[in-house]
Amino acid sequence: MTEREYKFLLPKEQFYKMLEKAKTLYGTSRDKTQINHYYDDEVLSLNHKKITVRIRESGGMFRLQIKSHGKTRTTYTLSEEREHETEAIPEEIALSELGNVGRKGCLVTRRNSFSVCPGVSLDMDENTYLGLTDYEAEIEFEANMQSEAKLAVSALGLAALNAQSKSARFFAALERMKSCDV
Repeated sequence: MTEREYKFLLPKEQFYKMLEKAKTLYGTSRDKTQINHYYDDEVLSLNHKKITVRIRESGGMFRLQIKSHGKTRTTYTLSEEREHETEAIPEEIALSELGNVGRKGCLVTRRNSFSVCPGVSLDMDENTYLGLTDYEAEIEFEANMQSEAKLAVSALGLAALNAQSKSARFFAALERMKSCDV
């Protein structure tokens, strides 16, 4: 599956203002909590290659996902994602194409999802990981819906794009923690 999205990291105050604005523009959100359990090898080589291996836990379901973060286009990110259901959250996973990876930690997202229009969605995410919390707006869109997605960006007054994925932020924080332990 190809994923196209605009991403915006927001200060906490702006996030909550945008959330209220989104409710006014797009109605009631579907709210959920999801947990991303991240995996990599000891030197985090997959993260450095912009590959994310995670088990996403949501609604009592577990999905093993492998995501290759593509290049950031001039204004949006493009990624490829494969997934399949799994039964648990193991400490280690053996992947034929990527080798053995171990669980490095998790990121918890409290998500408010809005349908902007068919083919365009807005997710307002509060992410907690490794003692940190950040706030993000993601506008995901189908290939033929970029104009409509840009209209949503404009309607919400979003400006500063963020090309860094949740996993990249998680692993950057993990590496900072490791460098402090040395």
